[in-house]
Amino acid sequence: MDAPTCVKALGRVAPRSLLLEAGITPWQIEHALNDRRLFRVRRAWYAVPDAPADLVRAVRVGGSLTAVSAARRTGVWSIDDGLLHVSVPRNAARLRSPDDRRTGLRDDSAGTCIHWRRTPGATTRLVEPAVSWLIHALECQPDEYAIVLLDSAMQRGLVTRRELEIAFRDLPDRYRRALARSDGRAQSGTETLARLRLRALGIRVRIQVPIGPDRVDLVVGDRLVIECLSREHHTGVENYASDRGRELRMIDGRLLTMTLSYEQVMFQWSEVERVILGRIADRDHLWPRSRHPRNPVSQE
Repeated sequence: MDAPTCVKALGRVAPRSLLLEAGITPWQIEHALNDRRLFRVRRAWYAVPDAPADLVRAVRVGGSLTAVSAARRTGVWSIDDGLLHVSVPRNAARLRSPDDRRTGLRDDSAGTCIHWRRTPGATTRLVEPAVSWLIHALECQPDEYAIVLLDSAMQRGLVTRRELEIAFRDLPDRYRRALARSDGRAQSGTETLARLRLRALGIRVRIQVPIGPDRVDLVVGDRLVIECLSREHHTGVENYASDRGRELRMIDGRLLTMTLSYEQVMFQWSEVERVILGRIADRDHLWPRSRHPRNPVSQE
């Protein structure tokens, strides 16, 4: 195995120490650097030319991806704040600019958010473990977005509620409050945001409710079904046909359905809230007393 192949196997960015452990010689590293099959990220760290930019930039700073940056890398539903979130040891020194290893990271460096790990010493990790990056995310994200991250990480199986309970035990109260409001059943961040906002209004909301062969995101009252789409959701012909079939079954069961787009949840929530509150004020979310539903919604 040559040096570039070894670096690729280690995640496309790797420290000198792991290359030497794998049997790569210093001469092989230098040869690959001279041939431009590797480039130097910072002292004793190397990357292949097609290495992911976020990993390269975090290592160049002097740490590993964390918080929202780690969420994006691991596929967790998150709101992009435009920052590079980097975890560094509490005794870290000589932090560098993410874009130039010869330039120090100054206090006014735009676009970089530093999170100080509680433990000293360097790490060879490119991305912090899930529990760690979630702790860092709760340091800098608004409550709603932090709960989105908790929901999504649990739903994807990256972390369990028990692991978070243990990790948050000695942290400030806001961590435990966020966890208490989280629910790993949520299928998207838009669903989480809608749930949190409706409950903040004192509205009882059930999530992931089975209705016949289907399962819906949110149910308010007896029959107001709210489906929340992600930005990338339901674009193919197969998904479109499946969604229309679901809607037909809902209408046949006399359910009141509302499908919210990503843009409506993220940018037009006041209008969504007005419509939902209007439906509740008119008691449209409850079964009429004189009519028996064909397809009652599970009350579990």
